[in-house]
Amino acid sequence: MVQPETLFFPRSRSRSSESELMQRLEETRGLLWNFLRQRLLRAADVEDVIQETWIRARRAWPRYKEQGKFRSWLLRIAYRECCRFQKQQMRQLELLPADEVETRTPSRQIQQNERVERIHQAIRELPAHEREAVWLRVVEEMPYEELSFVLRCPENTAMTRVRRGLQRLRVTLKEER
Repeated sequence: MVQPETLFFPRSRSRSSESELMQRLEETRGLLWNFLRQRLLRAADVEDVIQETWIRARRAWPRYKEQGKFRSWLLRIAYRECCRFQKQQMRQLELLPADEVETRTPSRQIQQNERVERIHQAIRELPAHEREAVWLRVVEEMPYEELSFVLRCPENTAMTRVRRGLQRLRVTLKEER
């Protein structure tokens, strides 16, 4: 009979390696939460995607090589999981009647009178590729080299996404005054 842990950790990695992965996953939980919260509206959805990310990371751990940064590797997995989740959600929304879809809009959840909420709304309105780039660069203070690895794009493209996203935020927030 196959032990459950061998499904995730083939014999090529030791138990100490397994505990190292678990420690690293716990250390990056806040980073994953913040990253995914920018893309997903509900906290429960964020938790679901974090769990899927951890499962995929555990399965890929035997193939992980310490050539890059662990958090970049993990964020790349989270990014792919989030895209899968969103595609699944879109498929489900297509099956709902139009009146039910309208009640799920994020604009009903945002309080317009508070400045902090307006900034979060402006960030959410950015195109996904700019929103992710701005969040990772500004909030997580990720270097462009690492940012380009997570987003799977050239470094210059990552720089452009951050610059354009910040420009859009400035314009949007300036119009609010």
